[in-house]
Amino acid sequence: MEKNFTCVVCPIGCSLHVKEEKDGSIDVTGNRCKRGLDYGINEWTDPRRIVTSTIGVVGGLEPVTSVKTVSPIPKGRIMELMDMLNKVMVEAPCSEGMVVLEGIFGEDNDVVVTRDVVKG
Repeated sequence: MEKNFTCVVCPIGCSLHVKEEKDGSIDVTGNRCKRGLDYGINEWTDPRRIVTSTIGVVGGLEPVTSVKTVSPIPKGRIMELMDMLNKVMVEAPCSEGMVVLEGIFGEDNDVVVTRDVVKG
C-alpha cells in the first residue's frame, strides 16, 4: 500500500510518498528533513490533529468562546470530540487556559479555552 501526503510541519510543504513494505516497514520519500520523515510515518500509522472549535458561554458579553485541544487527538475521533463540545456550556467569566474537558479519550489531553469572555 502507498499514499501521497503534503507535509505541513514547516513552510516548505514537501510532497511525501509513503509506502508500507511487505515486511511492515514504512518507506518515506520526498522529505527534505527528519521532521518530514516523522510526519510521513505518523500520517501513515496514527494521524492526529489539534482540534479547534467553539463552546457556548452563559451570561457573557459573547455567546461563545474558542477552545482547542492541548495536544493532537486521533484523526478518527475528531467528530466524536465535536459532539462532546456541542454539549459543553461554561459560565462567564471564563479565561484563556481554563480546562473545559479533561483527559479526553483517556489520554493526558485536555480541551482549554483560548479566548477570555467577561460577564455581560
